[in-house]
Amino acid sequence: MISDRHIKLSETEFRVNSTIEFYSDHASIYDVYQQECVPRYHEMIGTSVRWLGRLLPRDRAVTILDLGCGTGNTSQSLAQTFPEARIWCLDGAIAMLQVARSKLPPGKVEFLCRDIAESGWSRLWPSDHLDGAVSVLVLEHLPFEPYRAVLSELLGVLKPGAWFAAVEGYAGDLVQNIYYEEMADLERRVVQDRTLTAEHLRLIKAESHEKEIHYFASIDRKKQWWADAGYVDVDVIWQYYCVAVMVGRKPG
Repeated sequence: MISDRHIKLSETEFRVNSTIEFYSDHASIYDVYQQECVPRYHEMIGTSVRWLGRLLPRDRAVTILDLGCGTGNTSQSLAQTFPEARIWCLDGAIAMLQVARSKLPPGKVEFLCRDIAESGWSRLWPSDHLDGAVSVLVLEHLPFEPYRAVLSELLGVLKPGAWFAAVEGYAGDLVQNIYYEEMADLERRVVQDRTLTAEHLRLIKAESHEKEIHYFASIDRKKQWWADAGYVDVDVIWQYYCVAVMVGRKPG
């Protein structure tokens, strides 16, 4: 287990970008917003984890990376699906990792603070080490060149034949507008239910507009980037308007 001291020391090793700042500021209520206001949030996590669950043995100590783990919701699902697994939670925000650590079972989960937009984040692992990886609503925050670099860097530490499942938002005015309209309906509901106050929601939305950056591309374009990086069997296994789960594996 990486200690709190290690996590704090790691903060000096990366440049905190504005998106990481946004999520750091709202780590304490991240789960409320994601689970109540993001359409099909649990479904996208479940689809990604079930994909790995069909392809990896559940009764032995596989090693799985949650790339951009946030508060650990995906890792919770991984821990339930793979009770013998060693799970790595990697995120750029220490505050998010601290919440994740409070929710996840001790002993088999490791925590690492890195900004994956900066190269070298994968050096902790040797080549061909990870049995699988998953990422939920993270890669869309990377500029396109760092995005492609992350794909290549991850491929180097995956075992031959290992799968990567990534949830992302994709480009498309119509599908994005419909998705955001549904999100707005859910936001109104949480205010009506008093899960969040209207002022609290306003502050979240205002800071999101100021700091949270997205870089959307088409599904076809990103499929090509995955193939260019060396992934095979790249496909979309689930989609809801502009959000989709893309999978690919390392050859071998």
